[in-house]
Amino acid sequence: TNGAEEALLRRVAAVEALGRAADRDPGVTRALFRSLQDPSEHVRWRAAKALEGVDATWVAELAQAADSADAYVRGCATWSLGRLGAAAAEVPR
Repeated sequence: TNGAEEALLRRVAAVEALGRAADRDPGVTRALFRSLQDPSEHVRWRAAKALEGVDATWVAELAQAADSADAYVRGCATWSLGRLGAAAAEVPR
């Protein structure tokens, strides 16, 4: 593999590791939300999937992700907002 592929694989692995720790550390969850802006769809998709289980603390960030240009990120964020129900409805958009 070349350097770019190796860097991508490292970023994907990092996001997957962050996803396993997201429920324990708000800093990790913030890092996953930042990963939604990664140039690689593979990184964005893994971050979006890892964020599906966040609690209502993160509704504003999920609402922002629901406006993403990436359809997969939008879908995961929208699903998460729907799962949170009333808590998600209280956040102005």
